[in-house]
Formats: sequence, C-alpha cells, structure tokens
Amino acid sequence: MDPQSRIQMTNDFIGSIHVPSAPPTGFDPLQADHETLIKHGLPLSPNRHTHPEDYDKWQHLMNHARTFIAPKFDVVEDAPPGEYAGGLAGDRWAGAVDVNSDAKNSPYRQVKGSWIVPRAYPLTVDWTEWGWKNRNYRSATWVGIDGYHTKNAHVLQAGTTVNCDVSPRQTTTHETYAWVEWIPAPPIRLTNFEINSGDLITCIVESPDPSKLDHAEPNKTGRVMMFNRSTCNYSTAHMVMPSGGKAVKGETAEWIVEGPDCNIKREGRVKQAWSDYKLHTPFLGATFIYDCQAVKSNMEIENLKHALLVNQEQKDPELKMKVVNTAVKENDHMVGIFSAPTTPVWTQIDEVHGGPVKKGGQHSQSHHLVQ
Repeated sequence: MDPQSRIQMTNDFIGSIHVPSAPPTGFDPLQADHETLIKHGLPLSPNRHTHPEDYDKWQHLMNHARTFIAPKFDVVEDAPPGEYAGGLAGDRWAGAVDVNSDAKNSPYRQVKGSWIVPRAYPLTVDWTEWGWKNRNYRSATWVGIDGYHTKNAHVLQAGTTVNCDVSPRQTTTHETYAWVEWIPAPPIRLTNFEINSGDLITCIVESPDPSKLDHAEPNKTGRVMMFNRSTCNYSTAHMVMPSGGKAVKGETAEWIVEGPDCNIKREGRVKQAWSDYKLHTPFLGATFIYDCQAVKSNMEIENLKHALLVNQEQKDPELKMKVVNTAVKENDHMVGIFSAPTTPVWTQIDEVHGGPVKKGGQHSQSHHLVQ
C-alpha cells in the first residue's frame, strides 16, 4: 500500500468513528436499561439470574467506570497494516485462540479480556561489554474477533502496546498506549487515554455494534471499549469497517501477546540514526490475560475450556536464534504468556527436551527460566 492510500484509508476509518455521550453526573449503570448503557458507551449487563458470576464481574467493572474519556485518534506511524494481526498467526502470536465450531449459525459477537500492562525490557542477548545494543523493542497485548487460520485476515482487535528504546548513551525510554485495528486499515492509537505499565486494563471488542450505526450492514460495524481500572477511566468507540475490509464472521476469538515482525524496516518513529530501523520482541516476564470470555450471537458464553494455545517462535535473523514466548492455560478463564531468555542455553534445551515449544499447546519447563 502506497503512503497516500494508507493516509486516506486511515483518515476515512477515523472519520467513521462515532463517540458516545458521557454519562451525566450521578449516573448509576446498575440501574440503567440496555439502551442507556449503549448510549454512554458501556457494555450490556449479563442476565443476573442465568449468569450470576458474569453479572458480578460486570457489576465490579461498572464500579471502575467512573470517568468517560471521549477518544481521540492518530495512526501508529511505524506500523504497517496488519502489524498486530498475524493472519495465519505466523510466528508472532502467543496466547489462546477459541475456534467457533458453529460460526455460521451462532458467530462470536463479543470478546473480553483483562490484563496488567507489562513493562518491556531488552533481551539478555543484546547485552554487550559496553552496555545494551541500541535497539527498539515493541510488544502488544490484545483481544480480537477473527484473524486466526484465515487466508484473508479480517480481524477486529484492540489492546495495549509497550515500547522500549535504548539509545547509544544507554538512555532507556518507555512508552505505552492503547490502540484499535480493523484490517486492512493500519492500527490507530488512542492519544488521550492514559495508560502505564502496571495499570489494570479490561478490553471488550464487539461486532456488530449494538448501537446499530446508520447506513451500515450490522457485521460491518464494531464497538471497542477500553477500561483502565487503575484510574477508573474508560473510553468507547463505535466504528464502520474500513474500505477493502471484510465483514466480521465470528469464527475465532483471540487473547494474544504479540511481537513485531523483526524483518521489516520501518519509517516513522523508528528513524534514529543509531537504530537498525527495525522493531524487536522485548522481554516481558509473565503476562496474564484473565476473565477471558467470548459471547456468541445466541448469548452463549464461552471461555478457554476448549481453546488452542499458540506460542511465539520467532527467528531473529541478526541474533540467529529464536525469541520464544510460551502460552500456558492457568485455568478456563486465564492464559499466561511467559517470556523466555533468548540465550545460547536454548541449544541445550533443544537437545534435552526436543525443542522449547511445540505446537498444540505442549511446552517444556523452559518458561520457568528467568532473565
């Protein structure tokens, strides 16, 4: 995609976004009907009689939704379209994927997850006798609908990104932000929704948009809700599928930690003279995505009970070794993603265990290693 087309697509997508109205002073979401909740950018309440545990979680979330932030957007400069979407998941995803076996009759319409925003660090192999290598690191944590094992990715997703940059003077800078992406448009960041490493985030992605946007087919509309439960702020955006995109089919639900494609040279933010113009996967330690939930159109609620685990096994051509993040299902509602140190010790682990990570959710004890 040429730069001009990219700018036009992004502007059109941002222009399609509708921002709900802020709730009035003294508003009580626990007493509001569904129409009012949608009006103020809040998720609908589960049935408290048939799903009491889910209702209690919704009630707890509403207690942390005290201030509405009307979102403002800008494009993520150095991310090409599909930066956070693997299409075939590739080698950059680590987390859980739930495949809907009855998507034609009852597609997924909502995916939810919560996590503590991690902090990015350089990899151990980037340490030299004079300090850290001068590099840019990035990782994204997100939830989404569709995008796994599809030939033409049509994923709607949202999440948080952490950046870590190490300069020649060994100055390490960190950046965090929330974002939304609907392929094929580039990701757009929420410029006025403050998040920091250590904040507790809940993210909800929906399609169709329950507000029923005018002049748009239902499965070509979406709604993204981002809650910072540490600051008691929330932000919501209603949107229409970007030009050239594909309607949401509700075939899969994803809860993912993702690294960048380290083979792509970037333009934009990553253009310091000392940089290799590439982004690299950082060390995150352990990231847990919990309260993982996917809701079908018939209101049936799924969790991770039957979910697949996917592991990041990315080959860094410069390091000549793999950057590995391993997914482990902690229970039916939580998946943990563990960063492993990328050092020559992997050669020994490969020989002893037959490889640090195997497809289909099988893993060795290598994720217990710490940097």
